[in-house]
Amino acid sequence: MSVFTDDPPRADLATAAPPDPTPEPDPTQAFDALHAAHATTLSRQAYLLTGCGMLADRAVGWAFRRAWEHWPEVAGRSDPGGWVRAAAYDYALSPWHTFSPGHRRRTAEVAAGVLTAMVSLPPAYRRVVLLHDVMGLDIVRTALEAEATIGATERRAAHARELLAARLPALAEAAPEERRDVLKDLMARALAGHAPQTPTAESVRRAGERATRHRTLAGLGGTAVTAGALVAAALLN
Repeated sequence: MSVFTDDPPRADLATAAPPDPTPEPDPTQAFDALHAAHATTLSRQAYLLTGCGMLADRAVGWAFRRAWEHWPEVAGRSDPGGWVRAAAYDYALSPWHTFSPGHRRRTAEVAAGVLTAMVSLPPAYRRVVLLHDVMGLDIVRTALEAEATIGATERRAAHARELLAARLPALAEAAPEERRDVLKDLMARALAGHAPQTPTAESVRRAGERATRHRTLAGLGGTAVTAGALVAAALLN
């Protein structure tokens, strides 16, 4: 033993067994934990973006499926939940939904009030309003998630508030410093009747694995067709 410390002799240190390495987190458990933490909340957010519960749940399922297909890239990010949120918003706000057969019916079924006002906004405005005014993200983080400059994000937020105030008397009558709280309250009331029906984490993982297999098989089939065409061309020459 050393005179000044309780450390063992250097020879003991050299022969001591190395510490056990930190086990790698199980991908399935990590994904399921991410799903449990965010799926319901994201469904509510997507509902505020679209006014349609079915579309909101589908957006969340699609986003988590993409996350599982890109695991562990998503797991290695500093904010996996933010990655899934951005994917869910992208799906919910996609213009392709306007071409689906049930779009007009879903739009007609949007409840009056704040949801009608939200759905009337351009998609980029809806995203900014939800992230910045409702969820409380700062303007820098909002701009990053909206993939826009800070200046453009600020302009979108200001214009969106004007458009919402023109449609919502409670917002128009509130003092400027109170409008964010009023908007949050209106959003909370709109969510009162929404019951998320998001797919389970297990069903999302299975769907993602099926999609990956189908893409792999399609890629192999395309390679085989190309190879066959090259062989045929060589034989004909």
